[in-house]
Amino acid sequence: MSLSRLLLDIRPAEQPIALKNRGSAVTWDAFIGGTEKLYSDIVSSTSDRWILACPDPIEFLAAMFAVWHAGKIPVIPSNYQKESISAARSKSDGIIDNVDLSPSKRPPVKFNALDLHASKLILFTSGSSGKPKLVEKTLLQLDSEVLSLELQWGARLNKYPVVATVPHYHIYGLLFRLLWPVLAGRVFIADELTMPDILFSQIRKIGPVVLISSPAHLTRIPALVDLQDIKPYVECIFSSGAPLPHDVASLYGEKMGSAPIEVYGSTETGGIGWRQGSLSWTPFPSVNIRLSGAGTLEAKSQHTDNQDWFRTEDLAKIEEDGRFSISGRADRIVKIEGKRVSLDEITDRLSNHPWTDSSGVVFLEKARNTLGAVVVLSTEGSEQHSRQDKSQIVKRLKEHLSQWYDPVVIPRLWRFVSRMPTSDRGKTTISGLTSLFADDPADGPVIISMSKADNVLDLLLFVPSTLPHFEGHFPEFPVLPGVLQIHWAALYGMRELNIKGHFARIKKLKFHRVILPNTELTLQVVAHNNKLDFSYKTAEGMHSSGQLEFK
Repeated sequence: MSLSRLLLDIRPAEQPIALKNRGSAVTWDAFIGGTEKLYSDIVSSTSDRWILACPDPIEFLAAMFAVWHAGKIPVIPSNYQKESISAARSKSDGIIDNVDLSPSKRPPVKFNALDLHASKLILFTSGSSGKPKLVEKTLLQLDSEVLSLELQWGARLNKYPVVATVPHYHIYGLLFRLLWPVLAGRVFIADELTMPDILFSQIRKIGPVVLISSPAHLTRIPALVDLQDIKPYVECIFSSGAPLPHDVASLYGEKMGSAPIEVYGSTETGGIGWRQGSLSWTPFPSVNIRLSGAGTLEAKSQHTDNQDWFRTEDLAKIEEDGRFSISGRADRIVKIEGKRVSLDEITDRLSNHPWTDSSGVVFLEKARNTLGAVVVLSTEGSEQHSRQDKSQIVKRLKEHLSQWYDPVVIPRLWRFVSRMPTSDRGKTTISGLTSLFADDPADGPVIISMSKADNVLDLLLFVPSTLPHFEGHFPEFPVLPGVLQIHWAALYGMRELNIKGHFARIKKLKFHRVILPNTELTLQVVAHNNKLDFSYKTAEGMHSSGQLEFK
């Protein structure tokens, strides 16, 4: 079936389309009813472009089809943060943040098939290399890609439920978590399952499942759970957003019988190729590839309306059997003091040092252009750090890089974190890495990662020395002001956990240890009865805690 005819499909009213709230079924009838009600409300509106800001994936799906059938254009922001919504508003006329999925009391709507060419979708990329940019897709492109996925793996996936750790508003989550399952009649899990304990609790209840994930999640899972224990509950794993480290893919293959299926592509191109435990990628049958004069990969397919060849920035090599390999990005080659250097190459060499688990290198435009390195220490590196300060660690890593590079191009600025900063898609971004070196941060810290589960918010923060609040607090021994810690807990807790009202009082406030510049720490905020319990912790232990009440 085509996406253009989804709402014309006759399915049993009580057939589940999704599960939410730990197992409650959302039926086909509820989905159709919600779509019909929203369609009736917007079909006569003068607004042509509608932002889809529904946190609930089922409501998001209903809103998208309602907007399409009303002859309008859905606009999907890069995430649901305030700034991203504001950016999307400049390209839209209205916003939809919820859909009523209760039974409709209105007469049924007789939907016609959608025009595959005229029905369009506007997405904003996640901004991995800078600011998010607008990308327009036709329903034909989405439709052809879903068909390509079903032809490739549909028989293997059978009717297994689909579980995801990736958001539904990025192209990967949109296709793999929503459009593909709903078209193929597979139930998808609508709950947010980014926390490993909740994820595996659900998988064990409903398995076997198809897991839609990313390298950011998959690289951490083996340290939290025995892969052989979950093998009976997971039929297949998909990964996208960035390459999965080969040793991690091999570990899954060894423990679970098959490595995750990695999908390579972008918002603009759609899926280009896939691999499973291999270093090379296999193009999808419907995709043509070639190399540009600069050695970068170009793709052309129905996923791009078979228009002009789309040039990626990935440097590639096409092998004799038609497969291809990626060797870095053309836009990651920079000049430092007149010398050309590949940031990807430096990153690889740095990551290969036994003291590092992973790393990222970024170009920093300052008075004197330089490079910054972000490093996650390995177990061996952490042991070394326990015996010597970071300046000695940096010295050894610089000596390692000096085997290949002139001193002028070796990173001058270094940051050590417990995990790489990632977007809500689980992708390490250039903007996230660069923010760790910001000269002029705003009121807040650098958010390395954020996760939510029910009423609990967990943030991994980096507090740079350049934060203006360190000035004068205190001379020659700067520490993070306690009032600022309270402010951050209130700011993120109210915004992310939907706490309403005005601040009333603070209780149980304790400061155990000072927070120094260039510190990485966790902030946990728990909401209950219009209160926020917060705590700041590092490897040293608790730094501060308290309870905020609102009225």
